[in-house]
Amino acid sequence: MEELRLITEPDLSLLDKYNRFEHISDNNFVTIDWNMGNTCNYECTYCDDHFHNGTFPWADEDVAFDFVKRCTDHYKSLGKELLWNLLGGEPTVWSKFTAFFKRVKEYDPECRIRVLTNGSRTTNWWNKTAPFLDDIIISYHPESADIHHITDVTKTLRKHGVFHTIQVCLYPPHLDKCYEAAE
Repeated sequence: MEELRLITEPDLSLLDKYNRFEHISDNNFVTIDWNMGNTCNYECTYCDDHFHNGTFPWADEDVAFDFVKRCTDHYKSLGKELLWNLLGGEPTVWSKFTAFFKRVKEYDPECRIRVLTNGSRTTNWWNKTAPFLDDIIISYHPESADIHHITDVTKTLRKHGVFHTIQVCLYPPHLDKCYEAAE
């Protein structure tokens, strides 16, 4: 039962290599995970309806911006920087997304904005929006996504200097698409 022994001292050495936000500002970021709504343009088989059925509406833009200002003012007064980590459904389908986060960046140019997205918006949309984003995590869903479109989106993000990663959602009935995407 050696493999079940209690680990009393975890090996944290990988954090030095992969925790890029801590190294940017001496762990001075406050991360705000913001579930913006549950509307999504995909209906993946493995995703519960609650995550894409639109029953949790987008916030009123002015109310949301007041929230951003209150958080920003509070944490800035403590000498902290903000990382807005945007989740959803699919946050980018909010019709006010680009204008709203342009406004957020104007209010706090030093904040970082990260979005977890399926990357389905057009490359024109990404061209307009990328200047207000710092970090993109694209989740590739083999049932719905087009890998060629995702590739075009990543080229667009690279052109704008936006750090991005792709997570391939492994789904056994579509493993061929998953392997193609990974390639």
